[in-house]
Amino acid sequence: MTDQKRLKIIYLIGELSKGGSERQLYLLLTHMNLERVQPIVVVFNPSINKGYCKALIEAGIEVVDIPADKKRIFQRVGFLVRLFRKVKPQIVHSWSVHDNPYASLAGWLGDVPLRLGSLRCSINNHNFKGLHPILQKISLRSCQDIFVNAPSIKKELIGLKIPEEKIILLNNCVEIFEKPSGNISDLIAIPSRVKNPRVVGTVGNLRKNKNIHIFIKGLAEVLPDYEDLYGVIIGQPISDELDYYERIKALIANQNLGDRIFLMGFREDAPRLIHQFSIFCLLSDNEGTPNVVLEAMAAAKPVIASNTSGIPDVVRDCENGILITPGNVNEFEKALRQLLDNPDLAVKMGQAGLRTVVSEYDCEETTDLLLDKYDQLRKYKQRD
Repeated sequence: MTDQKRLKIIYLIGELSKGGSERQLYLLLTHMNLERVQPIVVVFNPSINKGYCKALIEAGIEVVDIPADKKRIFQRVGFLVRLFRKVKPQIVHSWSVHDNPYASLAGWLGDVPLRLGSLRCSINNHNFKGLHPILQKISLRSCQDIFVNAPSIKKELIGLKIPEEKIILLNNCVEIFEKPSGNISDLIAIPSRVKNPRVVGTVGNLRKNKNIHIFIKGLAEVLPDYEDLYGVIIGQPISDELDYYERIKALIANQNLGDRIFLMGFREDAPRLIHQFSIFCLLSDNEGTPNVVLEAMAAAKPVIASNTSGIPDVVRDCENGILITPGNVNEFEKALRQLLDNPDLAVKMGQAGLRTVVSEYDCEETTDLLLDKYDQLRKYKQRD
């Protein structure tokens, strides 16, 4: 199929780091039929040799960086307008709520017929709440339609009086692969006398919203009763919450748990390390549809997670995991003991989670749904 016949789509994204939103875009684009679609990714922050940039280019997808000297809004709008008029895409789709206004304004000025936005987190997330109220409103209402990745987010937008017909739900997807070789005990200081250690782990940036301190406090209650148990925290400190990182380190030290709970920092191989966990935990105050929960379920791990935002859409209580009240140490401790004392139940929940992601979160099926939705929207807009 020639370029003239392929559907041209320009995606806008802030960066191509190893974050959850970036991974979802990477997964969808690398599963797209490039004979049907010509995607171009425009990145606001330089991305050469960073994150998913190289992998996208190797997959045959063009990546365009907005020049570093174009920092002001009008400069970026001007760059995008010129690009849109040159490429003539049928669709511009912002993958980040912060970039929705660019898709709307530059898309309109650049004669792009279909201008789409995204919201991939709860409106209670600190990144969204940190925007000025006027920018919040523009980000949610400027595009013709807005994609969300969780029913809970759709409900939040309806509560803000955004028309339901303008909100499009597209689930996240997840890659499924066999358990890799190696052992996490090779990466952390587990004594050789512990022959079959059990690892309870969590993965995510070290923000207060993730409730890492609850994870540590809950583990502190159960570790004395399970000599083979260890805790692992995979994630990097965030520049605007370094005080929280220091709080986490102090909490581990004050509990004398430096030899039982390990801070592993950022790991590109986190999805593979999850295969080494016995139990996966995500105790956030709010989320969209968290990739890391899908990755844990794809690894057939039982999940303990907060009963909030988009998590209950994925984790079904007492079926493929256990839901707890956000911030409740006692409930977390109880859930840990339940799974640790009942290994057959843990295996049963893990297998149920694997069945969930296989049937509902397949990347090829999700990509096909996205492209079908584009076709529907284009036909609908043409009738307007």
